[in-house]
Amino acid sequence: MSTILCDRCGHAVSSYGDERAVETLDEDLRSWRSLSGTEAASVVDDLSAKIALLAQLDGELERVRCVLRGLETTKKIMEAAVSKQRAMLAPVRRLPPELLTEIFYYSCDEEDVGHHPALMHTTPQLWSRFRFTVHARDDLTALGQLQLLQKYLDLSGQHPITAPVTYTDSPPVVPQAFLLFLRHAERWQHLVVDSPHIFNFIGALPLPHLTTVHGEVSLLLRDTHQVLRRAPNLRTVHLTNYHEAHDLPALPWTQITDLRTEWAGASVLDVVERCPNLVSWRHQTFAPRFPAPWSARPIECARLKRLEVCLAHDSLVLEHLCMPALTDLTLTWSSCPKEMLDAQNAAVRVVAFLQRSGCHLTRLALHRPPLRAFECLALPTLRGLRALEMYSPQQSPLPEDLLALFWAIGRTGSMPLLEELVLEGFTEFVKSSYFADIMASRCGSGCCLKCECVDSDLGARELLEFC
Repeated sequence: MSTILCDRCGHAVSSYGDERAVETLDEDLRSWRSLSGTEAASVVDDLSAKIALLAQLDGELERVRCVLRGLETTKKIMEAAVSKQRAMLAPVRRLPPELLTEIFYYSCDEEDVGHHPALMHTTPQLWSRFRFTVHARDDLTALGQLQLLQKYLDLSGQHPITAPVTYTDSPPVVPQAFLLFLRHAERWQHLVVDSPHIFNFIGALPLPHLTTVHGEVSLLLRDTHQVLRRAPNLRTVHLTNYHEAHDLPALPWTQITDLRTEWAGASVLDVVERCPNLVSWRHQTFAPRFPAPWSARPIECARLKRLEVCLAHDSLVLEHLCMPALTDLTLTWSSCPKEMLDAQNAAVRVVAFLQRSGCHLTRLALHRPPLRAFECLALPTLRGLRALEMYSPQQSPLPEDLLALFWAIGRTGSMPLLEELVLEGFTEFVKSSYFADIMASRCGSGCCLKCECVDSDLGARELLEFC
């Protein structure tokens, strides 16, 4: 018998019998029968033939393996060529370089940019937004990470560094990484203060591009160099005061337009009062351990347009505020039972705050509001409302007062300009014929309304449009 290796030329290799011949040899071995001289000579001749055949088979196998490896290599080369040629025909290659740069800037990482070397070396702004964390696992790994960080900084050219810059006292690698950043202090945009020593490093270095600062008040108070006062473009400040410091840091308050605070008590209004150009304020309150004294007085934020407040523990800040330019308001009530004791009083303060401000809201979001909070929906200040979001625990059936408010929305009398309505926790109500009648009434008035219903339990969203 033989095995044909080439169909074209008929090249074949002889093969040894079949499995039956091997089984016969097994029977002869188990019988312990002695071979005669003639039989022994025959076995020697057959053995020599088989050894020669094995050598021939090894040679053929190696030759076939070489052919197979060559074919596999050729296949990989062809696949790579096909992939590259298909990529050359891809629609993305027809995009202008300016647009492609914008796409990479907002959505791609280092690996994506690495596939486009021309962009990688000619668009330094792609490297100015990187986020880099150094992990000190061992000296060799740390050295490689520091070298990679230096590469990023070099590739970013002179573009502002958008990634947050921070300093911690953890030795030995993190301070070394910070020193690399320190050489480019004039390009920083976002500074996170986790250690007071950072101000000693910065010293008199200018920070012309710094726009955002995030830090604990007790740490910012140790800025003896008044580093942040030398930041002419500082606009956004995120202050936490969990140590309940009574003093305020030296910041260019009149420059601040965007403020975020995590504070206990009404003393946070001292910060707000120092920011006459404030446009946006997001406030999270917590229970004070050592209540700070604060002299009650009215605070007017003449330019503030966006306010987001979590009414946990207290809502006294609303009693002193007046925001006539406010257009976007988000209010969140705590889900903790202990913090909900003052929820109804907080709702009353919300209504009083809106009446006192006389503002004209275009967007209102209420998270877990008590029933009294819905009274604000009937205020004349909401006639210009265009977007209303209400996130509430499932209530079934709805109270009569709330149903009356929905009817007012349906008649378009209270909110004639309303375009978007988001409801979470009102699943059963939205599925009811009562809600359909309300929306039909609004459609009859010629007002279109997009309603997004969110199922709190399943997280499913359903978009309804009524015209």
